Amino acid sequence: MNRNDLKPLKPEPPHKPRAQAHGGELFQILQWVFVAIAAITAITSQGNEMQIYSAIGILFIALWCAAVFQIIRAITGSRS
Repeated sequence: MNRNDLKPLKPEPPHKPRAQAHGGELFQILQWVFVAIAAITAITSQGNEMQIYSAIGILFIALWCAAVFQIIRAITGSRS
């Protein structure tokens, strides 16, 4: 085998993004679901203090989901 018989290495094709969610998307979806629930709770509260506090609590859950999503995205290296 001489040098001319060897074929040049082809560059590796870019990896296509996976179709299925890697877990982070679930938390992003949950984040927006909780934001929507909090908004509906706040809008329908009509001055009821407990419902306003509930809406604030739900927003904190949404923030937690956003943080978990960012952590998962950082660990998996996803740039989407």
